Amino acid sequence: MTRDEIIEMAREADLIDFRDADNDPHTAQMVEFLERFAALVAAAEREVCAKVCIQTGSTSPLTGRIYSGRTNKTGDCFVVQKQDVTSQVMKALIDKAEYHGGEFLITGGDRTWEVTVKEQA
Repeated sequence: MTRDEIIEMAREADLIDFRDADNDPHTAQMVEFLERFAALVAAAEREVCAKVCIQTGSTSPLTGRIYSGRTNKTGDCFVVQKQDVTSQVMKALIDKAEYHGGEFLITGGDRTWEVTVKEQA
């Protein structure tokens, strides 16, 4: 994030009065503080993103159950907190289909799947 972006956001949040000059000593001190704060927020966000990247999901080839958890570096084996999330995934698909009138498309890479959900009586 650039210094100008930080100043603009600080003004939008009323942390810096829009009439204050950028070179005003108090404004300059506040901007330095906000630059350090923005760097900490960015670092924390990167850490969360890294944790999400380590988390993965997989479908068991034996049972068809969907699992989520932390995998090893090669991504071929769960090492911590493997959880069966099949019911949550299916519920999410049903909710999405209901929202879209019973069917929707999933596109990934060069492939597209049509998902249709019908409630049985």
